[in-house]
Amino acid sequence: MVEHQSRPEKLMASRLLRYRVAAIQRHPEQGHKQFPVMIPLLFYHGAPQFTVTLPAG
Repeated sequence: MVEHQSRPEKLMASRLLRYRVAAIQRHPEQGHKQFPVMIPLLFYHGAPQFTVTLPAG
């Protein structure tokens, strides 16, 4: 899972979580029996420094 971000966003961690939950919900509907390992990656390429604190874990 890859997300590109060009400006800081306080709710970025929440957006990544929603993407993961949606993928988990669709997976069994597509006939899969096991869930995949998901590693979300965020590529930030904005001008101001990315200073949003992300929760650990």
